[in-house]
Amino acid sequence: QVLFMASLVMSRLLFAIYITVPRPAELKKYNAVYMRALRKNPGCSRFSAEVAHNDLQVRQLLNQPSIDCWIARARLA
Repeated sequence: QVLFMASLVMSRLLFAIYITVPRPAELKKYNAVYMRALRKNPGCSRFSAEVAHNDLQVRQLLNQPSIDCWIARARLA
């Protein structure tokens, strides 16, 4: 599921991101979509009654970088 998210969701989310400089409001939207996709994998929804993990813990659990790192990689590639 993580490979599916990395290939389809991230390619569409970050399409041509290396051309523009996203503003903080846009980064917040990108991060919301990214974290929603990541949280589906371990099954820890952000708005459930038993929220146990924050965003950093979910990324560490799945061994995934932050959205800022994805954008930096897209610009350097």
